[in-house]
Amino acid sequence: LSIVYQSIVIFITFVLACMFWYSSYTLFKMTSKGVSRAKQFIFRIGALIVSAFMLRCILFLIILAADFESSIYMFITLFLTEVLLMFLIQLEFNKRFYWRVFGGTASR
Repeated sequence: LSIVYQSIVIFITFVLACMFWYSSYTLFKMTSKGVSRAKQFIFRIGALIVSAFMLRCILFLIILAADFESSIYMFITLFLTEVLLMFLIQLEFNKRFYWRVFGGTASR
């Protein structure tokens, strides 16, 4: 991949992370006063998305700075920033189901 292309991808990823952070923060502030389940949920999902995008920026910067092409490194990067993110988000959405399946009690 060319340096220009990688730089554009990193920049767009960083902009998307900033946009997600801003929209999560705005939504977090718009909810009612105090800490509610909805507010905690918004915070956790927003934090997951923003941290995955920022991690992707950092890992792509490492690729760009080190100037190497490793299939294993790309696999790890994509696994951490896409597959693991989707897994954690689906855990967040289905928390009560998993608590019931594994014998815990879901907090309300």
